Amino acid sequence: MAAAFLCSFAGAQADDALAAFEREDYATAAVLYRPRADRGDAEAQYRLGMMLRFGWGVDKDAAAAAAMLRLAADRDHPLAQAELGTMYRLGRGVPENPQEAARLLRAAALAGVGIAQLSIGRMYRDGVGVARDPVEAYAWFQLAGENSVMDGFAFRAEIAGTMTTEQIAAARKLAAERARK
Repeated sequence: MAAAFLCSFAGAQADDALAAFEREDYATAAVLYRPRADRGDAEAQYRLGMMLRFGWGVDKDAAAAAAMLRLAADRDHPLAQAELGTMYRLGRGVPENPQEAARLLRAAALAGVGIAQLSIGRMYRDGVGVARDPVEAYAWFQLAGENSVMDGFAFRAEIAGTMTTEQIAAARKLAAERARK
């Protein structure tokens, strides 16, 4: 009976945190998410990390945001991986590290995060943190576009002009394989 009550209470607290976050009452959300984040809840760590990154309801602190997002990313939270990857790409709260950015963004992209698909596509297009690879870039741009990140289709069209017919066919096949996963 006590365990059921505690689970019910924890679930209600989680709902209260999400409700506060969604109504942009970030100060309340931060208070409610902090204990859950400290207990290892990846969603709470992600949301608290975002609040720290942008100063929503808490003091803006890029280093603390990166640390909190790292905890969630290490628990395979795709949105945390995408955000932390961006922070490594830009050197915000962490030292700039294109290889770590690519690793995190690729993980998030494979999980279906559209903006991460666009970002890793740009990294493959430009050879930043990864070897330049137009086939990879095209495939990621295709997937980003399919995930409603419209810049993906624009970048795909742009890079297609530099590719052979065979490379485009390989990229389309790669994108289709990833889309099925």
